[in-house]
This record gives sequence, structure tokens and C-alpha cells, in this order.
Amino acid sequence: MRGACHSEAGLMAAILSGMKSNDDAQLESAAELRMAIGVAKKCCPICRMLSEQALEQYDVHVELPGRHSRYHPWVAPHWLPRQITAELESRLILIVHGMTKHMKDLHSSRSSSPSSDRSDSEDEDEGDTSQNHLDAFDSYLSRQLGR
Repeated sequence: MRGACHSEAGLMAAILSGMKSNDDAQLESAAELRMAIGVAKKCCPICRMLSEQALEQYDVHVELPGRHSRYHPWVAPHWLPRQITAELESRLILIVHGMTKHMKDLHSSRSSSPSSDRSDSEDEDEGDTSQNHLDAFDSYLSRQLGR
């Protein structure tokens, strides 16, 4: 899978990489740090999460243009502090877990409705396979959340 390092993520990482979240003196000076990053497009959800992490862990207020809700392959800047990368990963696992739960709920509600009765066994096999994929992915995410 390919992905890209978004320019706003790279800029935020460059600023945060020079800071330590547990250094009170540095946090004091960072508390006054407010910055705006201007990019031509709306930000993706992961870049928005990164800006939230900057505020929560470093008290750095990053103003980004609007945001959209589409997830695309995303590559973290290699200079992004590891604790932020780990937190982003945890948040994304929770989000994907919620999405798969929602998909499973939709699938089971369709399967149990009278209008979903199928006479064609191919359709049933396809539905079972889809459910199996969702179950396997949900199981994987549950294991990841339990770490």
C-alpha cells in the first residue's frame, strides 16, 4: 500500500520533534505557540488528529484549514516523536474497530430482515464470506486494542 507524508504533518512533526512533552520550561514557552498552516486542500482526519495531539501533549495550537472525512493511506513523517505516532495508531485502531462493528451490525440487520431472503446460493456464499472477513478483521482489531 502506498501513502504520502502530508505537508502539514511534516511541518507539525518538524516543530514537535524539537520539543519534549515532559519538559515544563519548554511547555511554558510552547503554551504561547500558535501557528497556522496554510495548504491548498482541506486536511484529512489523520492530520487533524495530529494537530489535536500537538495541543494535548505539547500545548501547541495548530490552525489548519477545514477538514474532510476521507481516510487515505498516510505515512507519518519519520521525525515525528514516537509517542505521538503510537497515540495516532491507537486512535486509528479504535476508529477502524468502530467502523467494522458498524459494518457487522449493518450486515446482520440485512441478513435478518425478511427482504434479504435469497434464493440464490451464490448470494448467500458471498454474504457469508463478507461476514467472515468482517469477523476476522474485528478479531484482529480486538487483539490490537488489548495490547
